[in-house]
Amino acid sequence: MANRKSMKQAAVVFAVTAALFLVLTWFSNKVLAAYDVTSVRPSAAMNPILGIVYGWPAILGCAVGNFLSDLLSGYGTTVALLGFLPQVIYGALPFYVWRRLVGCESKITRLDSPRVMISFILLMAVNSVVIGAAVGAIQYYVSGNNFLESAFFAFLNDFDMCLIFGLPLMVLMDWIYSRYRHHGKRRLSDSGKVIVVSAAVQLVVCAAIAAALLAGRRNGRVEVDWKDIFMYCGYAANGILLVSAAVMLVIRHLKKRNAGLRTVERPGGTIYTDEKRRLEFVSYPGKAPEYRVKSDALGYTYENTRKPVRPAYESAWRVQLSSQKGCPMKCALCDCPAFGFYGNASAEDLASQIDTIVSGRAGTHTERFEADFTRMGEPTLNPAVREFIEHGLREHVSARVDADVIYPTLSTMMPRNNKDTAGYLRDYCRIKNEVYDGNAGLQISVHTTDESLRRQLFGDLSMSLEEIAEAAASLPAPRGGKYALNFAVTRDSVIDAEVIDRLFDKEKFLVRMTPVHRTFNAVDNGFDVTTEYSSFDTFARFEKAFLDLGWDVETALDSAEEDRDELTCGNLLLGR
Repeated sequence: MANRKSMKQAAVVFAVTAALFLVLTWFSNKVLAAYDVTSVRPSAAMNPILGIVYGWPAILGCAVGNFLSDLLSGYGTTVALLGFLPQVIYGALPFYVWRRLVGCESKITRLDSPRVMISFILLMAVNSVVIGAAVGAIQYYVSGNNFLESAFFAFLNDFDMCLIFGLPLMVLMDWIYSRYRHHGKRRLSDSGKVIVVSAAVQLVVCAAIAAALLAGRRNGRVEVDWKDIFMYCGYAANGILLVSAAVMLVIRHLKKRNAGLRTVERPGGTIYTDEKRRLEFVSYPGKAPEYRVKSDALGYTYENTRKPVRPAYESAWRVQLSSQKGCPMKCALCDCPAFGFYGNASAEDLASQIDTIVSGRAGTHTERFEADFTRMGEPTLNPAVREFIEHGLREHVSARVDADVIYPTLSTMMPRNNKDTAGYLRDYCRIKNEVYDGNAGLQISVHTTDESLRRQLFGDLSMSLEEIAEAAASLPAPRGGKYALNFAVTRDSVIDAEVIDRLFDKEKFLVRMTPVHRTFNAVDNGFDVTTEYSSFDTFARFEKAFLDLGWDVETALDSAEEDRDELTCGNLLLGR
């Protein structure tokens, strides 16, 4: 049923883009002709932009629309056929390159920083060079026109249209999509506002230039055609674009200079964004584990998790810390990659996060202080995290908080570009077993046993399951709680318990299941984030498969309120 629905959506996208491209391009060919087989085409922005957003249905729709418009314009079958493949490439190149840059299958990409905007501009420039060369070659083959002149005109047309119309189109589509899918939570960024204002100024200036030149032609003062008018407008638009980019950089510089610590109070907890340090961390009261975790092995029942127990700092104090400034990983469930990556958090940065959190509630007694390194970053890429857990965490917490247990958790996506991940984890497990006497956690994010899906989920930056299993085999036997293999579960998850049973030691590891949290990226990438927190049905069949093989299973039934307040991992306010 889902496949049939996807095919229907693809067909609608194809038909709409083909029809729209056909009408706009036919009008351009008839009214705005510049050379024998090309014209000033505002529709040139459609191929790359809709290709990025909707993929192959839109790419092929634009190519077919171009083919039909060329036939209707009288260009001839040969020219129409010669133009088909370049149009496909013109849409496909941004589709693949942009998604590779973003690192996931995101349907809507935000142009929310100068860095992202510059990446977009460079991609459009390269793409326009490719299509310009193709059009120049076709011009030369069909009409003998000057290759360089016609290629440059085609390049300038496509590049400028992608900037004049494409940039605001990306911003507008993302804004509409956010209003629809995210209930308006994602606001227009400063860069997005500059893009919209810049586009309006460009349109006004270009309209004024065109009107002045056309008036001069009517009065006989100037001899211009649409090619000349467009060239003048293109130069003006590019100039305005450069000014806009400078404005973005100035805004960014001023914000950075005036940046400081911002405290965002939510009903369920507190989010701290330290814009100067480029860090974000979270503090909120929790429930004791038996009221939020279902685990037959530990005697934690599902019925107990349904009891109306209010979170309290005295029972469990939960904090999420950033191990890096941004994140170099590109996980499809997480919003952190969109912020960019600015290096590791130093020992001072890590201490600052804890000190800021505990100073706000100094003197509090808590049965369990949980410090999860899960807000931003991949901790195994930062040696300072391991050192801080061993030598700094307890000292900084105990200075202001009376905690019965201080329980750190290291959560990793097992990056394959780190040659010493196994060694890092072995040393961390020593800290867990000896320094914390077992009162520490290690969580390895697996999510699915399908390797192709894992590559999509982790942006192809995580080890394979076999490589993870090899690293896991070298870990010492755990003292206290077992190490966890984490699966973010939806109704559509692909999890083969027998694969895990074959690769991992159930005496060392347990299986932990969690919902997929409602992050922007998770929604944009089509993951099922509608799981009812009050229902165990989504997890039941996966739990049974592991229990039948003798595995210990924990299901962390996080509350819907934590998701609503954006307290869960994968969320990020920094940079909005």
